[in-house]
Amino acid sequence: MAQKFQSNVPKGGCRLSEKDDAKTRTSSIVLDHFGLLGVPLHEANLPRLGGALFLLAGVALICIF
Repeated sequence: MAQKFQSNVPKGGCRLSEKDDAKTRTSSIVLDHFGLLGVPLHEANLPRLGGALFLLAGVALICIF
């Protein structure tokens, strides 16, 4: 008889590190775009914003499933 595999990890188990990675990435784009805290200016262009969007989407998917 085949046994069903059961994981001890709860469904929707989103670790704090994944959320922190997403927050760090998005805050670094804001800091770089406006030059806050004395960092050099870097424009928040489409590839950087797209990368942050994919990161946030990935974290959301991990938290949901």
